Amino acid sequence: MPKKIRAYSKTGVNFAASQAQINKLLNEHEIYDIQYTTISHDTATASGLEMERGTQAIMLVFQKHITLDNGQGGNIPVRVVVPNVSPDKLNQYYRLLYWYVKTKFEAIDSGLVEFAEEFMAHLQISDKHGIGRLWDRFKRGFYKTVGSGEMPDANLLPGFTEPEKGDDGRL
Repeated sequence: MPKKIRAYSKTGVNFAASQAQINKLLNEHEIYDIQYTTISHDTATASGLEMERGTQAIMLVFQKHITLDNGQGGNIPVRVVVPNVSPDKLNQYYRLLYWYVKTKFEAIDSGLVEFAEEFMAHLQISDKHGIGRLWDRFKRGFYKTVGSGEMPDANLLPGFTEPEKGDDGRL
């Protein structure tokens, strides 16, 4: 189980104010489809999250529209899930979530990483198991290879179709 965190435990910022700041941050990056959800212990556990009794999970879902070099575009769906939140600690965990998302956008804005690269673990995908986060699908195979002493390879996820490349070799 995760360690108890002390960061932001004494915050005076109400969780609704943190949500508003996250919305403002996302809007500044042209992201307007935003959803917050509170997930009960039983629902989160049934979905595969490791949860402590008496806690809930909070989830932030949003979509970022992108246009590829070839002119095609679409939405990149992101799902950030924070498990094991005590109901009386919403202010603390929403502060944590705000600073987490803010830091990710600082890395993106600086050119250090691209959007999909920075949010890779949180990308929402659909496969034969339903809808989930990329990391949740990837980690089973990854930890299995680590546990066996093998070197993980790129075949830890189901196959994807190869996107078409332009004349210059870029997507």
